[in-house]
Amino acid sequence: MKETLIEVIFTHPRASTSFPAEVSPETTADQAVSELVKANFIEAPSGALQYVLVHQGTGTMIPANSTFASVGVKAKDIIAVTAKTSGAGH
Repeated sequence: MKETLIEVIFTHPRASTSFPAEVSPETTADQAVSELVKANFIEAPSGALQYVLVHQGTGTMIPANSTFASVGVKAKDIIAVTAKTSGAGH
């Protein structure tokens, strides 16, 4: 049986661009970030730069190992990619 994919729209953390993507509802936030890096939509996370995904419809942060389905993401939902940076000594 073919896995059902849903289309969601990711928004860039700093630019006013978006990235539509078909994902499995079982995709985790970490997997999504990895794929967005591969697609050159965002730069790779590093020690000082980490990403948090936020479901725009509910304002819910999607924990790294949580699936989109577990936080109620549906087709055509917008997922904000937010950047968290930490400077020296933080």
